[in-house]
Amino acid sequence: MAFCKYCGEKIENNAKFCSSCGKAIEPNEKDTNQKTREEKMKKNKCPNCGEIMDAFEVKCPSCGFEIRDIDAAESIRNLSKITQEIENTRENANPIISMFTDGLVVGKTDSKIVSVIQNTPIPNTVEDIVEFMIIASSNINPAAYANLGVTSYGVASQGEKAKSRAWESKLNQAYNKAKLSFKDEEQFEQIQRIYDETHDKIRQAQKESKKAYSHIMRSSLFMLVLMFAFLIILAVVLSIRDEKMIDNGAICPSYSSREFKGMQYEDVTNILEKDGFTNIVTKGSKGTIMDGLDSGEVIKVTIDGTYCTKGSYEEPDAPVLIEYKK
Repeated sequence: MAFCKYCGEKIENNAKFCSSCGKAIEPNEKDTNQKTREEKMKKNKCPNCGEIMDAFEVKCPSCGFEIRDIDAAESIRNLSKITQEIENTRENANPIISMFTDGLVVGKTDSKIVSVIQNTPIPNTVEDIVEFMIIASSNINPAAYANLGVTSYGVASQGEKAKSRAWESKLNQAYNKAKLSFKDEEQFEQIQRIYDETHDKIRQAQKESKKAYSHIMRSSLFMLVLMFAFLIILAVVLSIRDEKMIDNGAICPSYSSREFKGMQYEDVTNILEKDGFTNIVTKGSKGTIMDGLDSGEVIKVTIDGTYCTKGSYEEPDAPVLIEYKK
């Protein structure tokens, strides 16, 4: 029996118009409507024994027949093909730029692949679930879970991390579905093994990452201790040197070259003479427009060829050069 697509009333065999609403019956419409209703009925009816099943059931409670989700099975077969087609659209970026961006953001191509993975339906039969879990497991990179260091699985970019986590989510969904529906079946052992081996690799990568991070931290701490010890030794050596220089009559300039800059060179000469320097030479220079100095103002002061430093110990007869603007 067919039904009118406009009003829903029954259509008599060979009828050209609906007896209720008067609409014309298109050719093959009766057959199409009949098939549609039969297909809907099959979704809640076991094709093997005819037992009426709930819509969510994947196994007939009477005969044990598994209801195979054709759409889900087809999605599994096409999944690798679709993801590869998306991967082929990836643009070859500058390797130097990629070296930085891959570790910071998830690219457009990887985002599309993640979306495809997330929207892939979980199959119903135990055989399809096994196949799906094998695909998911093979696409999970354990390095994606190593956030603290390098592991034996290498290093994962942000895109690889996003894809691996999407696959792991699907793997967990498939496992939970199988655990609920097929826990007592023989093939569930294979499902359990795939699940356990995948998560063992993830835990191993996390363990290696933490170990590598711990090693880096210990090495960094050791280097800091060495640097601190070097600075202490250097300070002691300089202190001993300064004491010896003081004992030998060494003196310190009152100002640095930067502080002398802009002062009149005669004043600078007097200051350095009061500090005890005896070998002072002045030199006029054209300078530059950018220095902003007037005639007679000091450009720089050097002692023994290096810039004058306040507090540094120098010999009284060390050569002092005062350079000023003409």
